[in-house]
Amino acid sequence: MSLTADEIRAMRSASILGGARIFWALADEIAAEYGVTVKAICSKNRGRLDVNEARQFLCHHAMKRGISSGQIGRWLDRDHSTVLHAAKQAEAKLAAVALGGEVVLE
Repeated sequence: MSLTADEIRAMRSASILGGARIFWALADEIAAEYGVTVKAICSKNRGRLDVNEARQFLCHHAMKRGISSGQIGRWLDRDHSTVLHAAKQAEAKLAAVALGGEVVLE
C-alpha cells in the first residue's frame, strides 16, 4: 500500500497538530503552576527567573512527550539547541531535587 502525497501531508499535519495540542496544554498547566502567563513563557525576553524556569520545564516535559526540539523551538521562537539546553537545565534541577539538593534558579 502506498500513500498519496495528499495523504502524507494530512498525516503529517495531524501529527503536528496533535503535538501542538499537547504542547499548549502543557504550557497552560506549567504557566498556572508558576503563576506566570503563557505569553511570558513564549516571549523573547530573558527577564524573570520564574519565567525562565517555567520555560525550561515546558521544554523538558514537551520533549518527554515526543515533541521535537525543532518544533518546540518554532513554537517558542527559539533555536532547537536553546530548547535542548533548557530541557537539560530542567533535568538537572529535577535530579538535584531528587537527591535532596538545593535548586538554584538561573
